[in-house]
Amino acid sequence: MKIKKIIRKLLFVLLWMGIGTGMIFLLVAGISQRNKERLRSYTIEVKGGAQGSFLTIEHVEDLLQQHTAGVRGELMAGFNLRTVASKMQEHPFIRKVQLYFDNQDVLHVSVQEKIPLARLFTQSGSSFYLDELGAPMPLAATKTLKLPVFTGLPDSIGRTKKDSLLLCELTTAAKTIVTDSFWSSQIAQMDLKPAGDWEMIPTVGAGYLRRAWYRDWE
Repeated sequence: MKIKKIIRKLLFVLLWMGIGTGMIFLLVAGISQRNKERLRSYTIEVKGGAQGSFLTIEHVEDLLQQHTAGVRGELMAGFNLRTVASKMQEHPFIRKVQLYFDNQDVLHVSVQEKIPLARLFTQSGSSFYLDELGAPMPLAATKTLKLPVFTGLPDSIGRTKKDSLLLCELTTAAKTIVTDSFWSSQIAQMDLKPAGDWEMIPTVGAGYLRRAWYRDWE
């Protein structure tokens, strides 16, 4: 009886070892087969601000082509999602990129753009946008936005600690304007004077405000 029990236990163990080995083999074979498969298709979603997107689907397709050997037909094993997303996020209009494959080997691309809050002009006449995080971003050659305008800014803005504080102040001021329908309809432009005060150029008439003008509205 003892010998029979031992044999049964041995057969039971061997059975489960065989099942486990078979499952591992199937898993490895499946992974190997998937690595040999190629990307079949892709979908692209671009999320912009309230005034529309800077980038088109064609722009995003070009970015994919630049940072991979291709899009359709790319080997799944050679497609590093994290690296491609990181490279795409270096574009000056892109805040975040999410990439993933579904179970049909379709690549899903989601692009979140930076949101311009204001347009800034320096004393020398150069111009750029201020994004929602308070960082400079370039103008778009093919798109014009209706934004608060700040002029008379130092050419060094963003490069010194003092100017970084000014960018923080501009970000708060721009958010105050764009989120308040009254002030967004009243203010056409804000001009920084040498003394550090702001001159408001309203849509109608004229005005003058001290430096911390926006705090009085909150």
